[in-house]
Amino acid sequence: MATAATARSNNASSSGSQRNRPPVPQNYFCRSCGLRAHHWIMDCSVLPVFRKDSNVLTSEEDNKTNEELPDELVQIACSGVITECQSLERILGTLQFYQTHAQNEQELLTYFERYKYLLNDYTHILSVHLDQEKEMNDMNGAVIYNKITQLVKCDVNSCPFYSRDPLIASPALRSLPSPSHTPSKKGAARRAWNQTEIERLIFYRNTLNTIHCYFLHPFHTGFRMVKSASFDRHANPSGAQITWNDQELHHLQRELYDRRENLLSVADHSDQSYRYSKFIIDISDKYEHKKSSPKKESKQTPKLKSKTKGKSKEAVSMQQYFGARYYYWKWYKKHDKEDWRCNPGRSFKELYIAPKYDNLKDEILQNQHCTLKSSEFNVVLIKAMNYMKSSQVIRTFKAEGDRLLHYGIEDGEGLAIDHLIAIILHTDFKQLATYFVKTFRKLNASESEDAFKRRKSEYHFWSKHLRETVELYGTPVHQSKIRTFYVCVSAQLAFPAFSARFCLPTSTTSQLQIASMCTKNGMILELKAMSETTQFFQANLKYFNCELVSAFGEEHERLFIGGWAELRLANVRVLVERKENYFPFMKAINHFANILDGEESEYNERYQGATTSHMSRINSIASDCSEALSCIDHEGVDCKSPEFVGSGVKNRNHIRHHKVESTEQSEKGDKLVMMDSIIIDNLCQSIIDGRRNKEYPELVQEWFLKYCMGRDKILINLKDLRTNYNCFMPVLLSSDCDGLVKFDSLYKIFKNCREIIVDMNTSQPLSAHFWISFCKQMVKITANKTKRHKLEKIVLLKVKRGNVSLDIWQKIQQKYHKYEAQIWYQSLSAFRYNSDEQLVIFFEQKPHEQYVKEQKDADHSVSHGLSSEATDSRSMALVASNSNNL
Repeated sequence: MATAATARSNNASSSGSQRNRPPVPQNYFCRSCGLRAHHWIMDCSVLPVFRKDSNVLTSEEDNKTNEELPDELVQIACSGVITECQSLERILGTLQFYQTHAQNEQELLTYFERYKYLLNDYTHILSVHLDQEKEMNDMNGAVIYNKITQLVKCDVNSCPFYSRDPLIASPALRSLPSPSHTPSKKGAARRAWNQTEIERLIFYRNTLNTIHCYFLHPFHTGFRMVKSASFDRHANPSGAQITWNDQELHHLQRELYDRRENLLSVADHSDQSYRYSKFIIDISDKYEHKKSSPKKESKQTPKLKSKTKGKSKEAVSMQQYFGARYYYWKWYKKHDKEDWRCNPGRSFKELYIAPKYDNLKDEILQNQHCTLKSSEFNVVLIKAMNYMKSSQVIRTFKAEGDRLLHYGIEDGEGLAIDHLIAIILHTDFKQLATYFVKTFRKLNASESEDAFKRRKSEYHFWSKHLRETVELYGTPVHQSKIRTFYVCVSAQLAFPAFSARFCLPTSTTSQLQIASMCTKNGMILELKAMSETTQFFQANLKYFNCELVSAFGEEHERLFIGGWAELRLANVRVLVERKENYFPFMKAINHFANILDGEESEYNERYQGATTSHMSRINSIASDCSEALSCIDHEGVDCKSPEFVGSGVKNRNHIRHHKVESTEQSEKGDKLVMMDSIIIDNLCQSIIDGRRNKEYPELVQEWFLKYCMGRDKILINLKDLRTNYNCFMPVLLSSDCDGLVKFDSLYKIFKNCREIIVDMNTSQPLSAHFWISFCKQMVKITANKTKRHKLEKIVLLKVKRGNVSLDIWQKIQQKYHKYEAQIWYQSLSAFRYNSDEQLVIFFEQKPHEQYVKEQKDADHSVSHGLSSEATDSRSMALVASNSNNL
């Protein structure tokens, strides 16, 4: 009769493939169904709950085969259907056993001497059944909940397992009577609990507490939502103006109110201040603060001013909010090359953080910010070791991408114990994680770089291993089934950009209702991958699924760190008394920013997929698996009507759901973007006029103003504008001249812009009317001295000098000869003689003179090269002629 040891020897001699799998031990039978070892991972006899009258490990035959199965047998065979998953059946049986035997430590130990694959089953369910599209996750979660409630009855308000203190088992174990496998006799000696047994019990109790709360109580505490009730989604039925009242968030928070009270009543009161702090980016008011209580509006329209005025002329850097990218590896210590992509102007060596302690354990136990006890760290270590040993999902993580990162970990190398410890420290010890995150940003603007690095060195190894875990072993965002990541910001403020590198540890969640629990007065940011997912750096942006190892798996935590590439701020929800959703404005500004970056991708690839996906989720609110997004939806309105153009009403009948990667150009996308151009036109006009638009949110206007103040370069591709964003043409192009950009408006909007580049993208000659109108704008820019601006030059690409013919130039001279002394006129005059296919208009003398000199040198070198080549050819011809004569 074969044994598990025989199976291992057969496995060692085989090739290791699935077809050469060793035979299943003959003495493994399933007591629930009677079949011989029909389960891959193990037989059902290890679960006494299937046979309530059975005893645990009572037969000697069971003890003989009590060995861990070979790796081929612990591979879980699953069809992907949650109702057929054997792992779920074993987990549910274990939870039922745990509820009735939680206080019997000896039975727990004996039980898990046979059931060694608890983590394998648990991580299988998380990675296969609960890491799908949101609708599928909600459906599978409901199936698990329905199954477990049939076996386990537990009131969340009196749940003994909800408080997941890592050391909750330790004090109880020390007071237990000494265990004995035989009935105690009077005066008989009893052995003491050894440290190994105590550690095992702590681990099993903590793990079962996590599984119990994740599978049984998510609906009770608001971490998972049941079918949403129907409600009025027409925030403004009249359609008189754009509305940003977030009725969906109102509905969510009403649904969550009672559940949040349940959550606070059962949570550890000593840890309430840190309960959700990891999902909140704490924005210190030392840089900037926006008051949550709006001021009373005066009768006079208030002026639009940037709140950074008086502090700094430049826009506040996004790094001050979300941290900068530093390095902890030896490769960066010795390299002086510039980190041009993430930290322009700074070298790798300058960004290196040296360690202060010898290893990760000393760092966690001895740092000056927040420490753990040695017993707590040992609990983390034991948990990580068990995951490494027993979870097939964890063992499948392989490193990828070190050729770019230089972290010293070869591609294909497995996850190390230090990586798991780093993740567990972040997920399970929230107060420690809060202090850890604070070391990724300066305390205030006056903190020196040396002082900041000293603070960061306190957590050198933790930062290093956490970065390696996410950036080498994480899930690429563009391959993820999660499209939106939610994170909270502690204050209501306007950022200077609409995308950011999240360099500090950023805990996001895939559930809107979880984010809505985190703060009452801040904002919820909806993060999405940048549309350029095919680009090299964007394709390597990763996150780590902390749900696999977290003691609070129901939070659905996904961790970003390092800022390898940017994430797009796709939407903002403001958590004030009147819930607000700024999706229409954020979408419009993102479109506008895309145009100013000169992107040439199709509209459908970049935005329409995200828009239609957003709208389709709104339309499925009443379904079982709805995503609580914004409810900007109006039915029965003609998109061609004046009401649509004037108020941004969106017709749901014109929207269909398709993927972001779709390249089909649709007329419906043009109708969706029509309102975007109106929004941008009004925002731009408010900046030019210096007055706030009462019809738009103040925060949106402040955000757009900061964005405009922060741009120093603009690139407009006219072909892309006409093809994919034609609704924005009235905003950017002159109405009286085809193809002429409104330079005289752009320099007023982007006051810190130094360079405007326009790719004319045409081989046709420009008309005399174009050049006359162009000169008219140049006159306005130079004549308006009251408006401060930093515009240095305007560049028109793909314009041949033949465009300015003699006839056209004579007309220009006739109308604008009095401006001959101005630099822009001299630049246009010089353009008629240079060899480049671009017109460069300067507004200052020195840059113009330098450019003219460079053009002359280039022309001279070209002409000199041609003449030298001709001379050499004539000489060679003369030599050849003489040789022939000879």
